[in-house]
Amino acid sequence: MQKLESSVERDLLWRKREISHIYLQIQAAEGDIQIALLRAALVMLYAHWEGFIKNTTEQYINFINRQGLVCKRIKYNFAILLFKKQLEDIANTNKHAFACNVYKKIVEEQNICIKMHENIDTKSNLNKNVFEDILFLINAKVEKYENKFKIIDSLVDDRNHIAHGRQVNIQIEKYKNICDNMLDTMDIYKNDIIDMCINRAFEIEEDFS
Repeated sequence: MQKLESSVERDLLWRKREISHIYLQIQAAEGDIQIALLRAALVMLYAHWEGFIKNTTEQYINFINRQGLVCKRIKYNFAILLFKKQLEDIANTNKHAFACNVYKKIVEEQNICIKMHENIDTKSNLNKNVFEDILFLINAKVEKYENKFKIIDSLVDDRNHIAHGRQVNIQIEKYKNICDNMLDTMDIYKNDIIDMCINRAFEIEEDFS
């Protein structure tokens, strides 16, 4: 637990430092140089947003994998990471016998120690919809982030326009607002991940009744 917490803290810290360094350069610049720096800074901000969410989520999944839990003790949200291929096989077949055999394997694996796929797909486009899906996957409370969704989509849209070579000029006030909100969102996510590890929010409590 302490290892994960330290790792997540360090990861966010260096990202904050890099974002701060470039913002100081933006404040010192003027005219076309400032415009260019703002465009570059916004693309970098998105990279840190996607990188942090992906890295932190994968560390969380890795942490769960190391707990030695069997499949039936893990919250249902994680089923897609446990049985993604099997569920896809069932969805893509019209053979009842094949689907039945796949389902049988899923049931039989309920007492096997979990080994979830740790690769989280951000689709290289971590907008509100993709982020909301990740929140559902890890059983986090979406409500905490709803007031950030418009800002997230604004960041992603501007980043996509810039990355595809469009002339999008970002005002310093707009960048500062997006930056502050995204850093706040990353802080909330970091705390959520740590709290879920401490409280073992991923685990179904045993029923001794």
